[in-house]
Amino acid sequence: DAPAVVAACHQLFGVAGPYESLPTEAGPEAGYEVLLGLVLRAEKYNRKFLPQEYSLLWKAWRLFGGDLSGAAVVDIGAGNGNFACIFAAVFGVPVFCVERESPRVELQGERQQHASVRELVFRIERD
Repeated sequence: DAPAVVAACHQLFGVAGPYESLPTEAGPEAGYEVLLGLVLRAEKYNRKFLPQEYSLLWKAWRLFGGDLSGAAVVDIGAGNGNFACIFAAVFGVPVFCVERESPRVELQGERQQHASVRELVFRIERD
């Protein structure tokens, strides 16, 4: 019975309500503009993905109370690793990209980054 399993998981992990019930937070508008200046990619791509990436960065910042020292991030289904690179560049923490099969080397975003970012992004192929 799926609803019973979901309820048991909520109780186990102390979840007060479903993800959809969380307030929408995107962070200060100025932060989005700063982030827009950080990434160099097609405008269409930015319009599609940057709002969500910024929202996730803001949520991580809030979740850790602004102190991500000692944190690490696991990006499951990381694809080209763009978000992993943004996260590593902004917060200076390691990000592990987990993929069943990584994209071709020339499509892996971390390969195009400065060494200071590249050394924080790790790609793991596992099922």
